[in-house]
Amino acid sequence: MNTRRTELLDSVSRYQIGVIAICVAINIFEAFDLFAMAYAAPVLSQAWGLEPQSLGIVLSAVFVGMALGSALVTLLALALVPESPEFLLRQPDGRGLPKLNATLARMGQQPVDADEASSLLRRPGSVGIRGLFEDNPVAWTLLLWICFFCVIFGLYFVNTWLPQVIVSAGLPLDRAIYVTVIFNTGGAIGVFWMGLQSRARGLRPMLMGFLSSSFALMAVFGFMPLNVTLLSVLAFFAGIFINGSFVALYIAAVRLYGARSRSSGVGWGIGIGRVGAILSPTVAGLLIALGLSRGLNFLIYATPFLVAAIAIAALKSPRLAARGDSRLR
Repeated sequence: MNTRRTELLDSVSRYQIGVIAICVAINIFEAFDLFAMAYAAPVLSQAWGLEPQSLGIVLSAVFVGMALGSALVTLLALALVPESPEFLLRQPDGRGLPKLNATLARMGQQPVDADEASSLLRRPGSVGIRGLFEDNPVAWTLLLWICFFCVIFGLYFVNTWLPQVIVSAGLPLDRAIYVTVIFNTGGAIGVFWMGLQSRARGLRPMLMGFLSSSFALMAVFGFMPLNVTLLSVLAFFAGIFINGSFVALYIAAVRLYGARSRSSGVGWGIGIGRVGAILSPTVAGLLIALGLSRGLNFLIYATPFLVAAIAIAALKSPRLAARGDSRLR
């Protein structure tokens, strides 16, 4: 299959927009569960008399439920989202080629013939997790997994514990929620900024900068006085850099792996990150139960972003450079 079919299409059809909308809806439903529990945590903690370590287990249970529930917002995807070209073409007796061409037609694209399909399937190498280690040096995949774990570990501490930590420090619940909303507002900006700029500036240097900034802002946030304006400003910029780092990992996985192993690369990265998401609230609850100060707790949870910055610095793949970099031509 020629190069133009493995890259983003120049035009987007209504069918493709519909597929994107389904993916957006899946993320919205998943995020609702996360943020609803985070905002409810201070109230539940007081109403039920939960100790920090118990509340941490409750918050971690949210992510276990999200992992199990995601199998359902899969049934929707199986029904409405098309399979990848390579998956279809590997179906026996050539049955996948008509399905692929039907999907391409819905996207307003030209069909592929049997020769193009055969050239795709003749590419050497394995699929699945074995393909991850054949496409690139083993260290690159391991470093990417470290980044996924560390970034999601730190992000989900903020997403689940930020309102509770601020309330425990002495601010009213409505102020704590306000600061958390500001954090997520910055997060939306950071996601778009990373998506728009990483192609031109290079993903690796941008991600290193975002991760380093996330570490610094998280560390400073914990030691700031309880001034709503000051905390809101810090939360806004922390949201930009932390959430920008998070979405950059998905972009990194897509760029790092070829079409044959790309879905496995993204899937394994997300899976490793889910482990961090489940562990993060529980570990935070245990740390808070030890009586550590707000500053020390935030400093501890800032450290994973520094570890991730070091890992991405060591992941020196040319595929993470700017697309216009002459060294890639």
